[in-house]
Amino acid sequence: GVDGIRANAVAPGWVRTPMSVYEMKVAASANGSTPDEEFKALNSRIALRRVAEPEEIASCCLFLASDEASFVTGAVLVADGGGRAPTQNRAV
Repeated sequence: GVDGIRANAVAPGWVRTPMSVYEMKVAASANGSTPDEEFKALNSRIALRRVAEPEEIASCCLFLASDEASFVTGAVLVADGGGRAPTQNRAV
């Protein structure tokens, strides 16, 4: 804006963190499966077929804070590997 302030956001999908690993353990316990099986099921619903690594989300933040994004403001960068995109009945 006029004060040189830009406001942007990053909207990540699933990220492999201690919290997401814990969530997969809880789901596995409830479903009689393993955390790896739960991650596999989750990955099948994401267009890129995997969850993000923390460094990938950090890279999005760094981009928005960099001079490369000097003309970007009021934006939401969705970094979810296509998790919000419909994947049913289409090849990805």
